[in-house]
Amino acid sequence: MAFLVHNLQTYYFMWKILKKYLYLGCIALFALACQNRVLVEVDHYERSNELDKAEAALNRHLESHPNDHAARFRLGELHGRLQKYPEMLQDFTAVENADARWRDKIANSKEVYWRGNFNRGVAALNRAELAQAIMPLQHAVLILPERHAAYPVLAGALLATADSKNARAALEKACALNADDVESRHALLQLYYNAGKNDEALRVCDEILKKSSRDVSALRCRAFVLDKQQSGQAEAAFKELVRVTAASDDMTAFALHYYQNAKYEFALLLFQEALKRRGEEATGTNGVSETPADSNATSMYRSGKYAVPIPEIFRYLGDCAWHLGDYAAMSQWYTRLLQIDPNDVAALQNLWLAARAQGKMDLAEILKRKLDQLTSGQE
Repeated sequence: MAFLVHNLQTYYFMWKILKKYLYLGCIALFALACQNRVLVEVDHYERSNELDKAEAALNRHLESHPNDHAARFRLGELHGRLQKYPEMLQDFTAVENADARWRDKIANSKEVYWRGNFNRGVAALNRAELAQAIMPLQHAVLILPERHAAYPVLAGALLATADSKNARAALEKACALNADDVESRHALLQLYYNAGKNDEALRVCDEILKKSSRDVSALRCRAFVLDKQQSGQAEAAFKELVRVTAASDDMTAFALHYYQNAKYEFALLLFQEALKRRGEEATGTNGVSETPADSNATSMYRSGKYAVPIPEIFRYLGDCAWHLGDYAAMSQWYTRLLQIDPNDVAALQNLWLAARAQGKMDLAEILKRKLDQLTSGQE
């Protein structure tokens, strides 16, 4: 009898355990059935190109089954198709954080969407459709922010549409991701210089010059910035720049540095050398027809104090000669100015002063009559 009771108790406990697992199995089968049903529904909507309905079906399912990683991953891919990339990344992050086994699959999906957007952006740029290029390139850097390739292309599109602020941010990211990206640093250098961000410009100059000590863009920008900020260090920077380029515009900039620091003898010599060099560049003599290649030379010299046309160089030369008490040289340079514009009042006034200083009173009288004629109608 005791044996029978013992067996009955054993069977009873075994039945309770079996009942428990049967219950759990039913729940799992029910969950699997729900998942299969919703995925079948999503497949139907996607085949019908009703992506909004597919998204709604997955969201409803995940409200009651928040731990269904397969459904969450499917929703992420669907968000990618809908170009809802922030939502896609949220979905993928949730799945990967919950189960690292999804990592490779998620990485593959991100690669597909990054490449698609990058290619669309580049294709739009090749068609000169600048506005259409920006959005897919922004999507690309959002999807894989750690990948360098899209940032310089995006910056180029933004610069072409005059969005320098966002272009600067894209170039900063490109430089942070790739220490060898000199081209992006050149572009960033120009933006910093234009915006008056002198400390940032000097930092980028140093980064470039560590890799290439003869880089023209970095040497030029460094000299210009130091001329504004630390005049005592600018002279050495200009000397290095001119040694590398021997370009007339760089010599002119160096001459201006000396002129503004009242070093008129050095300024005069450099202005004269700059004129000679400009003639050689124009004619191609001495085997040189242009200044060394530089990504930002044009825009730096088109504006600001370094934009010096030849007549203005004559004027600076005349003024240097006046400061040095060389009235013959002063007369020479202001005469050349008047050959360009006979009605240049300032040049006439200075030539009159030089004539008086040299005791050429007859010439001074002629110049005075000319000045009176030009200024008689002025108050």
